[in-house]
Amino acid sequence: MKKKIFYATLLAATFLFIACKEEVLAPEITGMDTGTAEYALYIGEKVTLAPNITNLHGSNHYLWLIDNKEVATGNLDYTFTATKPGTFIITFRAENKGGMNEKHFKVFVDEPIRIAFAQEKVEVPRCEVIEISPVITGPQRDDYQYEWAIGDSILGNKPTLEFISAKPGTYTLTLKAKADRQTETSSCAVEVKEADYKVFPNKVFDYRPTAWGSGSFWYYPFGSGEAFIYSENEMVSKISEHLSEQATFPASRIGAWGGYWIWKFDHTVLNIKNKYDLQLTIDVAPGSVLDFFVAYDKNKNGIPDEDEWYEIKTTDIDLPHIKNYELTLTYKGYDKRILTFAWEDNQGNGGTETKRDGVFPGYRVVNKVGTKVAEWAETFTLKGRMFKVIPFGITSTKQYTLNINDAITAEGEPISLPGIDFLKVQNISMTYNKETLKPTGGSRQEVKSIVDLHLLN
Repeated sequence: MKKKIFYATLLAATFLFIACKEEVLAPEITGMDTGTAEYALYIGEKVTLAPNITNLHGSNHYLWLIDNKEVATGNLDYTFTATKPGTFIITFRAENKGGMNEKHFKVFVDEPIRIAFAQEKVEVPRCEVIEISPVITGPQRDDYQYEWAIGDSILGNKPTLEFISAKPGTYTLTLKAKADRQTETSSCAVEVKEADYKVFPNKVFDYRPTAWGSGSFWYYPFGSGEAFIYSENEMVSKISEHLSEQATFPASRIGAWGGYWIWKFDHTVLNIKNKYDLQLTIDVAPGSVLDFFVAYDKNKNGIPDEDEWYEIKTTDIDLPHIKNYELTLTYKGYDKRILTFAWEDNQGNGGTETKRDGVFPGYRVVNKVGTKVAEWAETFTLKGRMFKVIPFGITSTKQYTLNINDAITAEGEPISLPGIDFLKVQNISMTYNKETLKPTGGSRQEVKSIVDLHLLN
């Protein structure tokens, strides 16, 4: 009986021991989102992965893998350093006798920003624009920011830079490119060489006389002084040739409303922030208004293309005027020193005018008879702003200082130019008879000097 009781007790104790023995379970990874956690890094950045582990009883084994290749063992955390672009799958594996669990992390390392200049050093004459266009590579983003600088002076905020300097020397240009948390900086050198230029324009690109006014409205520094003895192209060529030979700027008369000159410089006039760039001395009638236009020869084709012209905004621009005025003039005849021509504008006005000793562009007066010169048209149209002026007082000399930073588009928006190669000055004053209030053309203006202020020092 005692023996049976002993065995029964032993069996019960055995069952109790087995029941009380702790079950070994596989490690559980907690503390992070379910699924695959994702991270985005750039070269040089780090991320520390540290999941939480439960069921620590028993002998756990920890393993870290990148793209199924073992990189660390025995650690509950791992620090990943981005050294090259790509997508990397990092696996944390925890294992014991009860089983195994693992957690995956996806790390995307984006392309680095890189700036490559074609040359470490380039040369350019002074007062000539050079475009610096480095190759910039990096992640496909739309939030790039750029900054060009020389020391602490900011030059631009676009990926390319149009650089120009009036002073010879070596300049170190630094470009900083930034996108999200990435920033890359690189530099190149520009050696600006000495070069000789005239301080005033050396070429006439175009000249447009008009009909209103007497022959004294025109000034021809060549030939016999007789008006329009050349074709239109020959006339401009002759004036330009004369200008290129001068040591000082010769006076150039602008006629009545719509008349203009277009000059070309032998260099690019710099646009320097917060400084005046050009100075003109002009004889003007009281109340007269002039319009100034500038063009930068961006495509280097030697001509001012239509889309390269910009108006210089002056205080006169806010005065009452007709913005898009057009005036068409037609030659009718010349008899006994009397010129007759017709005029018509786009405002519904028109009429016939007679002028004693008048001059119509393209008609040469010989023995009091007007003879048409080849290539000139008997009808032409002028366009521009039109300010109504009732003349009073006498002509005076006035200085105009122009800042290229004041250039605006046809819509009145500011435009940033590195400099200008062409200058246009146009008479936009239409004089009116103070008694009849009828248009009488305009008063004569005379440009006496044009100076690039940056070449004076």
